[in-house]
This record gives sequence, C-alpha cells and structure tokens, in this order.
Amino acid sequence: MVGPFPKDRIMDSDTRLNRGWDVWFNKVGNAIDFGSRPSTVTPVVASEGIPISSQLMRVISSTAGNVTITANPAIPFTDDGTFVRLEGNDDVRTVTLNNGNGLVLTGGAPMVLGNNDVIALHFNKTKNLWVEDYRANN
Repeated sequence: MVGPFPKDRIMDSDTRLNRGWDVWFNKVGNAIDFGSRPSTVTPVVASEGIPISSQLMRVISSTAGNVTITANPAIPFTDDGTFVRLEGNDDVRTVTLNNGNGLVLTGGAPMVLGNNDVIALHFNKTKNLWVEDYRANN
C-alpha cells in the first residue's frame, strides 16, 4: 500500500521492522522509501563480480563448484553510503571474496559465502571502497 500513512506508523530514518523479512526505509518528506526486496539467487561469475540490484543479494557460484571473485572492482562502485548484505545459498557452489579489488574486509580475511553465510558492506565513495560492517559464518 502506498501512503498516506497514519502518524503512529511513521518511524524515524533507518528504522527496521521485522515482519518475516527485513524492511528498511527512510522518511523523505511525505514519502517513504522501503528499499528493495531480496534478490532472487544470483549466479556469480568470477571475472564479472557481484552485481548489486537489491539491499540483500543472494549469491551462488555460476559453475558447479566454488568461485573466487577476481573482478576489479569485486562489486561495482555506487552511491556513497549504499549498504548491501550478501548471502550465500549453497555449501558446494560457494562465492569467495578476498580483501582488495575495491573491498576492505575485516583483518584482511577472505569471506567464503556458503549456505546462509552473510557479509554486510557499505560503500565509501571518497575512497571508492566497499567496507565490511559485519559477517556471519552460519
């Protein structure tokens, strides 16, 4: 449903609601931007990197085995402050991110995205880098 929204339903910027999936929104004037829904499972090609079409990208190797991202940048550069979570969807067709190629990973440690593993990143336009916020190896 698109507005008007009752005043008791309007929340501050960056408020998170949990109704079976995460909903992030910003109040902009009288409009609310709910962001995008999770992506479908996206096959990833090493040399092409990870395309971003949603705040939650579900990724899997484009091959029958594992893939290590070799593209530079690993994730295309975008608007300053853009936040994305990458979620692995298979323990055989994993996607590996290495520090470098536009990524700054905590402690320089690689991240292997297997089934239900998650890494969250934000984009720093000043440095042209995706910076790790957190990870979960599930």
